[in-house]
Amino acid sequence: MKGILPSLISLRDIKGDLQMHTTATDGKASIEEMAAKAKELGYEYIAITDHSQAVRVAHGLTGAQLARHISAIRKANTAIKGIRIFAGVEVDILEDGSLDLKDDVLKECDVVAAAVHSHFTMSENAMTKRILKALDNPCVNVLVHRQEG
Repeated sequence: MKGILPSLISLRDIKGDLQMHTTATDGKASIEEMAAKAKELGYEYIAITDHSQAVRVAHGLTGAQLARHISAIRKANTAIKGIRIFAGVEVDILEDGSLDLKDDVLKECDVVAAAVHSHFTMSENAMTKRILKALDNPCVNVLVHRQEG
């Protein structure tokens, strides 16, 4: 009412980041570099969620590549003290609402972030059904974004 907003959150309130990409796909830093910077920022945790295979322009990971990446993340989590590193993936929601990786590999993740990266001209009803179908998958933890072409 006074025309000013209260200070609700500050940088020191942020405890972690749950969507990060490494050099395994389209990021600019390794798992270890990401963890080091996060520790420097005072984070308690991070989740490495590189892209899945459908996002070819981002060098998305196949199921086998993701399995190896999860292993590397788990190794880093054990080796790097003072921060928790969660293993995850940003999985693509396909046109029919299915995901572009199989549940057997998704079940190995701590965080599965589902995202739309294609077929943006669908009707609102079809897009809603697509996203709801993806969210019905028990492996999915969060819908992260819909990216315009």
